Amino acid sequence: MSFKSSLIAAFDKYGIIYNSEQIDQFECFYNELVEYNNNVNLTAIVDEQEFIYKHLVDSLLPYEYMNKFSTILDIGAGAGFPSIPLKIINPNLRFSCVDSVNKKIVWLNYIKSKLKIDSFHCFHGRCEDLAFDSKFRESFDCVVARGVANLSTLLEYCVPFVKVGGVVVAYKASDYENELNLAKNAIRTLGVELVEVKKYNNLEGFGCRNVLIFKKIQKTPSKYPRKLNKPRLNPI
Repeated sequence: MSFKSSLIAAFDKYGIIYNSEQIDQFECFYNELVEYNNNVNLTAIVDEQEFIYKHLVDSLLPYEYMNKFSTILDIGAGAGFPSIPLKIINPNLRFSCVDSVNKKIVWLNYIKSKLKIDSFHCFHGRCEDLAFDSKFRESFDCVVARGVANLSTLLEYCVPFVKVGGVVVAYKASDYENELNLAKNAIRTLGVELVEVKKYNNLEGFGCRNVLIFKKIQKTPSKYPRKLNKPRLNPI
């Protein structure tokens, strides 16, 4: 079965709405990433089926929920998950992407040019620094993060970028309950509340996904996020 046929079958199974141009873009994204990955290590997942389910379907599971937001920031954007799939499936979303590894920003700028997508801006830097820039702080409707850090650390990275009333969308595996329990103090300190957990089971044998949605209910205390890697070394 071709990549396109496999992708269409997967999207149909999970109710992801698409058109033929988008399928072409996803195929281009896959082919370019596999080729680029030969020289610059961006992902360990290059097998077609794994890529479709672990990267594309996984990124798109909450896509209908994401459609309500205008400005979205992807923290730790890496090779472009979930930002690139979400942008392809809804070109109207305005994305910004942050990563501390410059080679990943170079890749994101390359692939956005190949895919001919706009309103997709990429920034090299650490979120602990960018969060204190007035162009970024409390400026986004939504911040997404996938596979970046434990939940306490992740919230400290993400929440300062979100407007009051906006949301943080965190992609987590099946053991999220333990992380959530350990993050109680961070949730209270940073001024967010958990409003929903979207659960997706048995992704074609590739595991489960839980998407945690936190709403920001008050301004972030000015000292967060802490610098010098403190969010990782000493979570709130």
